[in-house]
Amino acid sequence: MPRPRWFLPALFAIVLLGLALRWWTAVGTQVDVPIRNDARDYVSYAANLTLHGVYSSDPRVLVGQFNGQLLPDAKRPPGYPLFLAPFFDPGDLGGFIHHVVVAQAWLGALVVWLIGLLAARLLGWLWAIPVAVLTALSPHLVVYVPYLLTETPFSLGLTGFVMAAACGLMAPSPRRRAALMAVAGLCLGVACLLRPTLDQLAWVVFGLALAVPAWRRQWMMTSIFLLGFVAVMTPWWVRNTQVSHQKQSHAMAVTIHQGSYPDMMRGGDPATFGYPYRGDPAAAQAESSVRAALVDLAGKFRAHPWQMLRWYVVGKPMALFAWTEQSGWKNLFEYPVHRSPWLSNHGLIVLMSVMVGLHPLLMLLGLVGTLLAFVPAATRWLSAPAVMGMRAAAFIHAYFVLVHLAALPLSRYSVPFRPLTYLLAVFALGCLVTWVRRRKAGRPEAGAQGSEQRHAAGAGDV
Repeated sequence: MPRPRWFLPALFAIVLLGLALRWWTAVGTQVDVPIRNDARDYVSYAANLTLHGVYSSDPRVLVGQFNGQLLPDAKRPPGYPLFLAPFFDPGDLGGFIHHVVVAQAWLGALVVWLIGLLAARLLGWLWAIPVAVLTALSPHLVVYVPYLLTETPFSLGLTGFVMAAACGLMAPSPRRRAALMAVAGLCLGVACLLRPTLDQLAWVVFGLALAVPAWRRQWMMTSIFLLGFVAVMTPWWVRNTQVSHQKQSHAMAVTIHQGSYPDMMRGGDPATFGYPYRGDPAAAQAESSVRAALVDLAGKFRAHPWQMLRWYVVGKPMALFAWTEQSGWKNLFEYPVHRSPWLSNHGLIVLMSVMVGLHPLLMLLGLVGTLLAFVPAATRWLSAPAVMGMRAAAFIHAYFVLVHLAALPLSRYSVPFRPLTYLLAVFALGCLVTWVRRRKAGRPEAGAQGSEQRHAAGAGDV
């Protein structure tokens, strides 16, 4: 069945709503010190690259103390600094920030468009609407637009990757499937240059294609996907091997160690919440190598097995998907702001209250949907190609969760994945609705077939 005429206008209206919220927030928010912490590194890279052709996080260029000597480094990947560089104007930092956040408003609106189209392909036209609405109205996705941080561009790269990978698995022709898997690899590469969260995913997929018979049948598509990823990442890898630079020491060891403190506190001390590793005399040794980090982690499990098990199995997922950012400000923001429509406009305050109430349920449904995607009985209401696409989306979401079980589970890390979480939450809701309908009908098999037929009629090409 062709796409219904109402769908694209409805999705376009939702995208315009999302753009309006993001634009309003971008121009109406004043961050107290916008170039600080992570943002200072990103802007320093952009400034040194633009003015001196050196990829360095040395911040002296921002305060006029540059003495002609810059040491290149690889502390952060280059994706976001490269995004900032065309906007950088040393004589007008205020204008530079304005142009960046307005551009990010447009990128955020594009995320709404892409996730809406992907949801239509996977779930059908009607179920795509709530996915797009949740993404458009998400306060977290909106309030990160005014910050010089990677959340918004990374969310776009991630959503593009998920969409290309899911649609590639659903494509009927080998040529189209190969093209989409190449695009998926390219998008994953761009996402990893923005934030290294998914750095190892391509290699995990490649390993599964070699080891698992069901995946081995897709070795050609996997190879094309990997080539796209490598094509984007190779210049960065080559640069880091050929240029003498200061490397970030033992990043994986740091990640493992910083995530090993139960409830993100050292010894249960609330004063250390969010940064328990600061002031810990054991931190330097634990972060000296991956082996040292694992030895430190094993020691904590031996000393407090149940506390550590609870932290890794229950506490970390709850912290990762929490509404409030552990290192943030006023329940929503990352850095303090002097003004924002989210602090003064009554409509936005009501919207935030509604989303706060829905948040725990949506996050729980997102995790449940991640599991249900791999349960055959739960996916009978989807067409066979849509099941493949949904499992690809669920696999990526599961990988993200598992990676952060080893890391410091700050809730800001889950914000770029929020559109994907909403997609899986609505999928879980669809499974529940289908189950209830079958129960009422009293004919599980007939209900399953009817649901599949209805989905096939409603989830055509976008």
